[in-house]
Amino acid sequence: MDIKSKVAEMDSVVSTGAIVDAVQQFFADNASTSDYNGGTTTNKEQMVQKMEGFAGAIAQVNGITHHATIVDGNESASEFT
Repeated sequence: MDIKSKVAEMDSVVSTGAIVDAVQQFFADNASTSDYNGGTTTNKEQMVQKMEGFAGAIAQVNGITHHATIVDGNESASEFT
């Protein structure tokens, strides 16, 4: 499966609220991330921990909106609110 298809599948999982599952299923072990606040991770384990903390801090999810996804080579960026 090509990366665009994988990213679309991952975005579908995130859209259901299963962000930790999406990281565990789709991120490479050496994946690095950055966010709008300047936070970074340098591997999958760090991102799982970050997303567990993020998801655990949310009392109730009223909705998840996928705004955009960009795929360039083996890199992708997806925006959700």
